[in-house]
Amino acid sequence: MKKIRSTELFKFLQLKGVLGGSDIEIKNAKHQYRAEYKRKWKQARLKIKPELRPNFTKKEIESISKAAKVRGLTSTNFVRQSALSLASNKTLIPNQDKLLTILQKLSMAGIKISNKKGNPFYDPEVKEADDLLQETEKLLMAYLGYDY
Repeated sequence: MKKIRSTELFKFLQLKGVLGGSDIEIKNAKHQYRAEYKRKWKQARLKIKPELRPNFTKKEIESISKAAKVRGLTSTNFVRQSALSLASNKTLIPNQDKLLTILQKLSMAGIKISNKKGNPFYDPEVKEADDLLQETEKLLMAYLGYDY
């Protein structure tokens, strides 16, 4: 028999009265202890972080996987985001991380153009480009659900 390092396991085996028994009895008792330990751990975890486990047919999983792939998401993230967007009456935004990166680049371009406004050689075409960038930035922020 191997040395028992866990005091809780040792107490459990002592209560079962298998410490002096055969290796098979000890092995079965250890298995029972681990199963009980996992069950208690899971129950304690569920109190902290509840889980939902939806079941889907094969056809439903295939359609969900295709839709998720089109949006650049994993199936799990797609289902999660879809449920949350429906619950909060918001639209599901595909590739939100990429759109945020685009928004950031647009903002940076707008800042660079705005810094040119103080230049005496300011071009009216640059002003028009700056206005278009600002309008695009506002539209993208509204689409993403951010206040401008």
